[in-house]
Amino acid sequence: MTIHSVRDGISVAWVNLTGGGLSGGSKKYLSAMLPLLAADKRIKAITLYSPAEVAPVIDSLSLSSFYWPAHEQLRGFPTLRRQLREHQPDVVYVPTSRWVDTGDAPLVVMLRNMEPLTRPWAEGKNGLYEGLKNITRRQASRRACRRASGVIAVSEYVADFLRREWHVDAAKIRMIYHGLSHRAIAPTRPTAITGDTPFLFTAGSIRPFRGLEDVIQAAAILRTRFPAHRFVIGGAVEGRLEGYQRRLAAMSRKLGVADRIVWAGKLSTPEMTWCYQQCAAFVMTSRVEACPNTALEAMEQGAACVSTSNPPMPEFFRDSVGYYPAGYATELAERLIDLLEDERLRNRYRQIALERARSFTWQRTARATADFLVSVAGSV
Repeated sequence: MTIHSVRDGISVAWVNLTGGGLSGGSKKYLSAMLPLLAADKRIKAITLYSPAEVAPVIDSLSLSSFYWPAHEQLRGFPTLRRQLREHQPDVVYVPTSRWVDTGDAPLVVMLRNMEPLTRPWAEGKNGLYEGLKNITRRQASRRACRRASGVIAVSEYVADFLRREWHVDAAKIRMIYHGLSHRAIAPTRPTAITGDTPFLFTAGSIRPFRGLEDVIQAAAILRTRFPAHRFVIGGAVEGRLEGYQRRLAAMSRKLGVADRIVWAGKLSTPEMTWCYQQCAAFVMTSRVEACPNTALEAMEQGAACVSTSNPPMPEFFRDSVGYYPAGYATELAERLIDLLEDERLRNRYRQIALERARSFTWQRTARATADFLVSVAGSV
């Protein structure tokens, strides 16, 4: 790599280093970021490398793409390593925290999942399989972040963790928030939500670190004061955690609020938009996040919110929400009562949220990412 070649623009190998699938968040990130990076004059070429199973998704992006056969992660991705040696990109970007031997090309990874790092067992609620899988993910993340030439942290909370807990050199960390599209989306009412009764909304994959117990317990506290309100829970069970959802359902029956909980399942973007816009309040119960995308989306749609005070939620919400300590359903209920009984407070939170959301754009995310990729490529 020479300074002259960097000035002429760099070639980027974007590697979707997964065992075979792409999460919904990964697809959103791909579709938002790739066109913007491809349009950046400092990037002369982007080539995608992915597992063969996601070819239909990748091919729709109309970029140069290469694939490796199924299950090659068990052997260290030999086809991918050969492709990278042959194509000799200026920098390799893996938008997850996984490491692969990239030969002479510098590697940039992104840390975007804090559950395996800080709550691998979720106080025993994850079970043996999910807990061990999280431990494996944590080890892979630590290896990737310590060996990579550059690490993108998606919040200050993540960057601080890397410096403080894993002693990653601060010089190779770049904090870059995810963005928002700020485009109009036609809302669609989810089929699971019937009638015109008011509802409170929370969303995310149904995993123990989400802390949905708070919602169910708060529903029991609020049922006398607000008998018409329901709680809508959007999201699907991930991994082998069906038993966890059954325990949540059993808790709702024991507390007498099963009829007040709507399990809406996995929601589309138009359905999520409808829920953000129509809910009396959005509730963020997560114990830990890297970059809470549902929080960003809720703010973008002007939802009045209540959130745990766990990091990094205050970093994103700032003063646009009411906070409560995670695990304290009584205080969650009190914050919701404040919102439901005070229209002026709801409107103030909504206005602040809308203003705060404007600072998160994919254009800004892409520009900062391109800056960092060029910097890492030029440092070799």
